[in-house]
Amino acid sequence: MDLAQYTIPALTGGLGWLIATYVNFGIDGRRERQKNRKELIERCRTILASPPELSEFRKLAIYFQLKPYLSETSVKTIEGDFDEFGGEAISIVMINGRTEINPYASMVLNELAILERKWGLL
Repeated sequence: MDLAQYTIPALTGGLGWLIATYVNFGIDGRRERQKNRKELIERCRTILASPPELSEFRKLAIYFQLKPYLSETSVKTIEGDFDEFGGEAISIVMINGRTEINPYASMVLNELAILERKWGLL
């Protein structure tokens, strides 16, 4: 009997199992990541349906989870610029023909829509 007759099928079977496990792990990881991203966006939208004060939103855990994905402009608007006397500067922005003062909720909702498209959640 030839030893190769038994070892080659065993090795190819083992190699196939390793590849299938790796591929399956990658698919499961991607599904989990998409699920977590969707939940993050849904939770943030729920909070912004009746937005808290800006100073309160800054302290929420959801903001810290979302912050790495927000644009620099949005982060500056949320965290506020401070003048030389330590007071918070007020941002006045035109959005869809409306003037809003510190429009963090609108900015974050717009960013969430961009993230949804970027992450392929739509």
